[in-house]
Amino acid sequence: MFKSMSLRIKLLWIIALRQYQGKVAKYGMRYHNTYDALGVLCNLATKELHKLDWECCNFNAGYYKIDNHYSNLPDQVKIWADLTCNSPKISYKGIITPIHRLSDQGLSLSVIADLIEEQL
Repeated sequence: MFKSMSLRIKLLWIIALRQYQGKVAKYGMRYHNTYDALGVLCNLATKELHKLDWECCNFNAGYYKIDNHYSNLPDQVKIWADLTCNSPKISYKGIITPIHRLSDQGLSLSVIADLIEEQL
């Protein structure tokens, strides 16, 4: 259904999502020390690319951004993961939904990992 991303990065991402034990961030990739699914992917990218790092958002206390993005992937991460857009989408309950919205809806990162594994 959707263009596949880099298999190596997909596997790293799925493992990281399933191992994540913290609360899930809503309405942004990172809120204090909580992350949504895209935030977990960005964390993986920072470890490999060494050119990206989180910084506080001046406009919204507690939220962090990476390369001036706080809810969608920066271009560097999109290219690194071989994704076609900054806001990858998957199907959930028959509706095509941006991955970052799934965390906003309260889905666990483990459930999101299952959807990513099946669809990307």
